[in-house]
Amino acid sequence: MAPSLPPIDPTIKNLLGNSYWGFVCSAVLCGVSVIQGYLYFTRNNDKLGFNLFVGCLLGLDISTTSVWAYILYRLLILNIRNSNTLAISNTYFTADSSMTLVITLFTQIFFAHQVYLVMTKRRVVVPAVITFFAILGFVSGAIRISTVRHAPGKWSRYKLSTTLEGLFFAFSDITASAAMCFLFASAAKESKRLSSALKSLTIYTVNRGILVTSAQILLVALYLWQPTKFYWSPFHITLSKLYVNTLLAMLNSRPSLRSKAGINNDGGTTLQGVDHLTRGDSHEVSETKHSDGGHV
Repeated sequence: MAPSLPPIDPTIKNLLGNSYWGFVCSAVLCGVSVIQGYLYFTRNNDKLGFNLFVGCLLGLDISTTSVWAYILYRLLILNIRNSNTLAISNTYFTADSSMTLVITLFTQIFFAHQVYLVMTKRRVVVPAVITFFAILGFVSGAIRISTVRHAPGKWSRYKLSTTLEGLFFAFSDITASAAMCFLFASAAKESKRLSSALKSLTIYTVNRGILVTSAQILLVALYLWQPTKFYWSPFHITLSKLYVNTLLAMLNSRPSLRSKAGINNDGGTTLQGVDHLTRGDSHEVSETKHSDGGHV
């Protein structure tokens, strides 16, 4: 009679069960990221530095999917009945978390920069607040990753850093979305010609804010509720995809927005700063006049 196999650790079962569906969603979103990236690089003519920035985000996003594919392979096939399998895969968990952390920080700083460009007189308070909380979230995430790597038994530190990371990032996203919507509403009052494009930008901004903020808050809430059940895992796995996809979607919408606003691709007429959010190259655009002497 064949010897009985050792039982599967319940923690591993919970991790696999929830992470599997998170990985399925992540793989689909990764495919969307690749398509969005292809459209971006073939249809836009931004500066080299900005292209490298987008390429870096896309590369990190694809890498997180590859890492999770290998994590599930190790857990499900190589070490399914090994009670120490989580420790064995620790390096890959921290690699995924590190890449997600960088993606989150970079995208939030990008939107902080866009808010700075659009604000009149270049007021720095709101962009500084967005950046400040993004950096706090990054530092909290770095502490979480360091705890997993070097002090895995300190669960109170891990729990606190995980909570602060999600809350700081969520607050940064909320501030950025609220600031951009306010600026769009203010600009729409100054120019009826730009109102259609600004309305579309507002919709994109609100949708992005809802998606990424909800993911951050749900991740924290589910972790605090049942950390070992891994209900939070799908939100963690898909988080980087939400940031990259929403950023690429806004960048790829620029030709349509320029058409609605009557802006030429060569940097045509626009309100000061508004065109920065329909361009990714951060060119300075000054307020110009029509032949009738009126401001656009």
